Amino acid sequence: MLRLPPMPRVSDVLKIYNLQAKQKLSQNFLLDGNLTDIFARAAATDMKASKQKEFPLEGKIVIEVGPGPGSLTRSILKLGAKKVIGVEKDKRFFPALEALQQASDGRFEFIIDDMIRVDEKDLLKKHLENTEPLPWEADSNVCLMGNLPFNVGTQILLKWIRQLHQRSGAFSHSGRVPMVLMFQKEVADRIVAPVGIAEYSRLSVMVGQVAESKIVHNFPGKVFVPPPDVACSCVKIVPRIKPLNFDENTVVDQRALEYVLRQMFNQRRKTSGNTVKLLDVEKEAGLKILESAGVRPIQRPQEIKIPQWCKIAHEYFQIQPNIPLNDPPEVKIHKQDEQ
Repeated sequence: MLRLPPMPRVSDVLKIYNLQAKQKLSQNFLLDGNLTDIFARAAATDMKASKQKEFPLEGKIVIEVGPGPGSLTRSILKLGAKKVIGVEKDKRFFPALEALQQASDGRFEFIIDDMIRVDEKDLLKKHLENTEPLPWEADSNVCLMGNLPFNVGTQILLKWIRQLHQRSGAFSHSGRVPMVLMFQKEVADRIVAPVGIAEYSRLSVMVGQVAESKIVHNFPGKVFVPPPDVACSCVKIVPRIKPLNFDENTVVDQRALEYVLRQMFNQRRKTSGNTVKLLDVEKEAGLKILESAGVRPIQRPQEIKIPQWCKIAHEYFQIQPNIPLNDPPEVKIHKQDEQ
């Protein structure tokens, strides 16, 4: 464990710089160092058990989304990260992060920018320019972490899932980069949901097709500042060596999969025989697509397994290769995301 020089408590940093959470940015700070240590240690949690390494981030380069006042950043540095690169949208935090940067002995740097627009490959370039690309099967030397704002959390995750498909951005040089991210609990439940339960959703399929995911720790709303009226969960997501598919020799078009999921989960309470009509195909063609995937028309979207969704998307793409790709509006607190 590596200690930083003596610094003001994070709660005092907020007072020193007169910083308060902005509701429009969905900011909820986790200030307790014991809790941020738990969050940071999630990077070491085994996907099949609860074992953790003693120094989970030793030698790692961490891209942190929204470091804010730097509470989680301190824990990441303390647990051995070689380098932490913060991406903070709110320029009010510049002085606080600059002070942390100066105290970090070169191990922390940050930019003021929007994570949605940032190219992670550019962030990592100077730190990896003299290294060979890691094989996809190897453990990565990079990790993506962050206490994600509720209003853009899903959007940031989908950005990385798309990069995973293309092996671009953060995944272009450093292999299967794990993600350790905080979401409101209802979103986390949908990310990790298996087929057949109410929480199984568009997000479950999109993440589950290319990665394994696990809720590592739940945090009650009262531990955040200001406290949201919902609980939150820390989720670890690790890319699969091979994506789930109906056929390992066939590449499923990512746009087709997203479109099919968005359309059919939009009316999740209806049977697939009805929701397949939303794909803009003739009834008989739609039923034939379902049959090719082994899906009965009476099944509902939450009963369709990931390889079957891949088959539906593949067959649909053969009929309609020109597919729009637009994200639905972000989920709001207390609003059940049907997609």
